[in-house]
Amino acid sequence: NTNTNTNITSTNADDGRRNYHDRSNSSSVTPQPGWLCSEYMDNVAAFVALAAKHRVYVMPTLQRFPCNHRFLALTQPLNESLVSTGNADYLHGPTVHAKAVYLASFAQALKDRIGVELMTTVFGFSLENEARGYGNEPPFSLQNVVVNDATGQPCNMSVPDDRRRLLDNGFAAWATALTAGVHEVDPEAMVTAGMFTYYAVGWPLPVPPGPVGQRDQRFPPDPAHLSVHSTLSYLDIHVYPGPPATFNATADILSEHFSSINRRRVPLLMGEFGAFRKFYPTAGDAISVLQHLMQLSCRALFGFQGWLVWTWDTFEQGWMLWDLADKASAAGTSMATAMGPHHFQLKECV
Repeated sequence: NTNTNTNITSTNADDGRRNYHDRSNSSSVTPQPGWLCSEYMDNVAAFVALAAKHRVYVMPTLQRFPCNHRFLALTQPLNESLVSTGNADYLHGPTVHAKAVYLASFAQALKDRIGVELMTTVFGFSLENEARGYGNEPPFSLQNVVVNDATGQPCNMSVPDDRRRLLDNGFAAWATALTAGVHEVDPEAMVTAGMFTYYAVGWPLPVPPGPVGQRDQRFPPDPAHLSVHSTLSYLDIHVYPGPPATFNATADILSEHFSSINRRRVPLLMGEFGAFRKFYPTAGDAISVLQHLMQLSCRALFGFQGWLVWTWDTFEQGWMLWDLADKASAAGTSMATAMGPHHFQLKECV
């Protein structure tokens, strides 16, 4: 069928920008804290309370949703021949709703345990550590279908610009619906979504998703589109320096459609940056490249307002990445001390 019209989101509107907000606000999200593991939420609450005691902010990163029957039931019906599970997270209305319920349930369960006052310990709720669509999976891998985007406009999967529009509008509607889920419980909470750069997956700018042979099949959001068409509080962009001989920090940041990001509306946080040991074998090498990246990104051209090193003490990744608790000298000076005054990362992935 060369013209299969599949309304992935079951949403229609003439005005796309209005629809992003109307779709979120008109769809009621009821928190279901009882659907979450109570022992786990007790542990999260204790973690946040301990962070508050030590005057440290926490940014919970909520990956997808718990794979129990309650949340999975909300994702139905899902025709995986038209939209894969991975792409459904951003393009399929029922799956987006399941995630919104999870956000609201998590926020409610945490609030019930720590109270309103300690909720300010949460710097911001992150909807996904690194959001991305998959170009080699439906619907982007299909050439013979037409699907409707989140605004109700048809997108022909044989047309590259239509595939890009489907992804952009899907991410924007996803972010706005999930932000509304958090705000059902904590109306003043900040909300963000993490993303790696297009440079990190081999592109100079956001490109249309689709099968790309042996190249990386992941396609992150366009932060410029999110800065205008979503209700995110700030953008969380991740940058990891590659090999010194080829890495171009300016090109990496510019690959995020940077000139079009509305920085007056949404601040920029480099919510992950770090140094791989295989590229930067000494602590001095790692410190130098990370300091350079911070200095470059805070200039007026880019204007990042915060940096979170990955990570403080992720010892289980010590074979791969430097962390701030590593020793930077024979005298025992830590990476954190050698880096100087800095906003360090405390990220709890849940």
